[in-house]
Amino acid sequence: MRGRFAACSIVFACAVWASGCGNSNHPPTARATASPMYLPLNDDYATDVLLDGSASDDAIDDPGAAHPLSFVWSIDDPAPRVTAGALDAPTVTVRLAAARPTTVQLMVSDQDGDSSTVTIHVGVTVPH
Repeated sequence: MRGRFAACSIVFACAVWASGCGNSNHPPTARATASPMYLPLNDDYATDVLLDGSASDDAIDDPGAAHPLSFVWSIDDPAPRVTAGALDAPTVTVRLAAARPTTVQLMVSDQDGDSSTVTIHVGVTVPH
């Protein structure tokens, strides 16, 4: 009995090791900036904000950037207005209400379906 148990344990351990070794996919790195980082309180969609995720990459799995990444911007604003680009592009220019600080998320996915998300904030300035 002792020999059979040991053999089963070894086979199980090898199966777990083999299934973990074949998966070398890593998520891309999502990077985002906003310019400007602050808007006047209650700007009411008057100022363009450039959201830039073009520094995102998949340096581990695709160091030569041979495969394009997919981008999805999510903006916590009642009605963000896209003035240039698109919400599925690396860069997009938007206008925001700026009634409060706005949370912006960028999800970046690679060709294998792996993804990562970064969150940035566009703040508001309050007049004195």
